[in-house]
Amino acid sequence: MLIGIIARRTQVARNTSNQQEPTRLASAVHAFKVAAVTARRLVQDTLDPTLTRHQKLAHADTWPVVAESISPIWTNEAPGEWELEAGKVENLRQAARLLDGLVIPAGDVFSFWAQIGRPTRRRGFVEGREILQGCVVPSVGGGLCQLSNALYDAAQRAGFEIVERHRHSKIVPGSMAEQDRDATVFWPHIDLRFRSERTFKLEARLTRDAFVIRLRALGTPVYETPAKTKPEPHEEAAQARPNTHKNCLNCHKVECFRYWKHRKLARKPGARTAFLLDSHWPEFDAYISQSAQRSDFACIPLPGRALRNPRYAWRLDGVHDVRHVLGLTALRGLHTRALRAQGAERQQALLDWDRALAQVYAQHLDPRVTRVVVSQNLLPFLWQAGHLQGRHVDVLVTRFPVAELHRRLDAAAKIHPQSPTLGDFRAPEALAEAEDAALAYADKLITPHSAIAELFPRKSVHLAWHLPQAQPRSRRSQGRPTIVFAASTVGRKGAYELREALRGLDVDLRILGRELEGDGFWAGHRTSKCGEDWLRDADAVVLPAHVEHQPRVLLEAAAANIPVFASRACGLGGVDGVEEVPVGDADALRAAIVAHLELLRASSSAA
Repeated sequence: MLIGIIARRTQVARNTSNQQEPTRLASAVHAFKVAAVTARRLVQDTLDPTLTRHQKLAHADTWPVVAESISPIWTNEAPGEWELEAGKVENLRQAARLLDGLVIPAGDVFSFWAQIGRPTRRRGFVEGREILQGCVVPSVGGGLCQLSNALYDAAQRAGFEIVERHRHSKIVPGSMAEQDRDATVFWPHIDLRFRSERTFKLEARLTRDAFVIRLRALGTPVYETPAKTKPEPHEEAAQARPNTHKNCLNCHKVECFRYWKHRKLARKPGARTAFLLDSHWPEFDAYISQSAQRSDFACIPLPGRALRNPRYAWRLDGVHDVRHVLGLTALRGLHTRALRAQGAERQQALLDWDRALAQVYAQHLDPRVTRVVVSQNLLPFLWQAGHLQGRHVDVLVTRFPVAELHRRLDAAAKIHPQSPTLGDFRAPEALAEAEDAALAYADKLITPHSAIAELFPRKSVHLAWHLPQAQPRSRRSQGRPTIVFAASTVGRKGAYELREALRGLDVDLRILGRELEGDGFWAGHRTSKCGEDWLRDADAVVLPAHVEHQPRVLLEAAAANIPVFASRACGLGGVDGVEEVPVGDADALRAAIVAHLELLRASSSAA
């Protein structure tokens, strides 16, 4: 009885427009009341057999949408509000990962707190906005009311039965409380609960600037109009609710004890960009150095400058805060060096290490990070974990998307079914789907690769390739022309097309890598391995690849004024000295090579 009286008075206190300055005594009394009603609710929920944690299921994506609620996530730019807004968005991001994909059986009750659990720092929640004693104060888990508002709004639109709902005591500008479609929550005694006579799926996702709740269910709606919930007694007196603009970061009442408590939070800087990087590309390095702001930071595997490691030789001249992942990178290097150069085991291991690196980088994404610039190999894992939701995303695109890569390899394998390498590995379908979703979400797709840029004409930022400094090249002695194959002998690099194109031609073929298509692959051709001085003797460099993502060897040859013949899949469109040929077209490749050999003979005769 006593606890019931306390509970009612606590709720009335929450609904009272209290403009008086809060005191330590009033806050202590309020905390005692909250503890009392919390204890009571925990006991009640423990004994309630209808409360359960529902599971996520992969199916139901094709069920029709019966209700949708969309609300902006950035609603207040008042002084001192940004930090709390950013914290709110982070809390929504954490909660969305817990709710997205839940399937609630027909007749079962959905409980907000049974599903979310207590919002604590350990679980990833941060300070957001909470209305307390008439003020908007920083509170861990604050801002989750935007989620409960959206859930309530969608449930009403879908005609679900509202089991429990509480209105806010005050209206935060921009919230659904302005439309009287709100539902406040406070762990654990102020909950939102509803149910449906149909099994339904809940989707909770953030876009760059909005929070989206969708409810999916089979069949026709049970209710023709949204169910009218009988108001609680305390709701009857809460029809006229005042707006509140006061918060502990902008009221500047230094005599208030909360001012000093939250002063440090108010001094934090604003929005920032995180650059999450893996292998070094000079094109991306220059782009970042030109676009980074002083408050931004970057994560890279190793300090490339200090260790002189060319794979991680990021300069990042415009970034002052650069963080490293030394231990994980060392383990990755040791493991991958022990793997075979080709095959499914190696490819799967590389994906596993990409996932591990993405997980470590994600720990650096604090609420102030509103934009992420990320290497493509990390993208699907960050997307699957929900870390990119509610943020602007730019992708440093280093390869064809997995789905497009599979398409190209499948096409090549159909042409050359005897190849042991063209069909040796395909990434999991879930990874391809996650990457496609993330690329569709991204703002910009940044790449120097012309073939990749053509796949995304509206989003791509096409950078110029970085040409290495040309090395002096002495004239070779007259003799048989030398063609350099700028890759290992594997099907995806166009080995079969080159073999066919060179059949019967009187040339020397130099191979810039291993022979992985089997012994005797080049039977009938004069072949040898390239040495370190391969550029000196090359009359042409050839790469008719089905897939080529980083054609550095071709760029080196072009910089040395050596003619290059490459497929369009190499992405060198517009580079001087490069002649492009269609992918998989051995006849076109042969024609280009024969024309070049005739020029060489004519030049030799004239000399």
